[in-house]
Amino acid sequence: MKFNIAFEEKCAIALHEKMISKIIVLLNQYYPNVNTSISATLNNKNSVQFNDLKELLTYDNSGDYRIETLNIDSGCKNNFSIKFKSSMSIFLAYSSTVSVSFCMETKDDCVTFKARLKEIFREIRLPFYYTILSKISSASTFLPAMALCWLYLYIQPNVAKNSSISLPTFTLIILIIISAIAFISGIGRIWSTLFLPIHFLWGDEVIRLEKIAKIRSNVFWVVIIGIIVGIVAAIFSRYIIG
Repeated sequence: MKFNIAFEEKCAIALHEKMISKIIVLLNQYYPNVNTSISATLNNKNSVQFNDLKELLTYDNSGDYRIETLNIDSGCKNNFSIKFKSSMSIFLAYSSTVSVSFCMETKDDCVTFKARLKEIFREIRLPFYYTILSKISSASTFLPAMALCWLYLYIQPNVAKNSSISLPTFTLIILIIISAIAFISGIGRIWSTLFLPIHFLWGDEVIRLEKIAKIRSNVFWVVIIGIIVGIVAAIFSRYIIG
């Protein structure tokens, strides 16, 4: 009898040397006679096969050759597979960051192995607010924006229900929508760079992610200060100027 188990981790994660080592140790404990295969897909869409854990952790992980997805499995055998990859989603930037499947002969081993893996994944989760922000995509912002446009055009009290839209007005609306789509798409790409769902924290990638974190912090404070200044200006103009 064999149990086939599969589950996913849906939060943003930061995978570093200590945690990847824990995973390999755990796999060796439950699959002592199985060779662990470690491979990765790079940012330039090429792939690389690592001979062992040491070779993975000494990889420079930089530029176009930085790791984008990481696979740890049992090679040609179907004993286990752990994939660190942000899966596609329709409205969100991703639906999961880790996909796990494994096969064992006893239920107790399945329960224990799964629990220990989940414990490791809890340790590498990024803060909840980061996960929420990292899941924002162009699609998830485009739909609310279009809904607001619809509300403005058709539900605003100042717009007559039976009014017709002239050709120049209709053309202007189409141009605004196209511009909004282009703008949101551009912002979405920048946003996805600032809030990466998976961090592979070794090699030169550590330095790159530290720079991204500083940019993220600066953007946050600029937005906060902008909001505060806007509120103060509104209060000043309303109660002091009249």
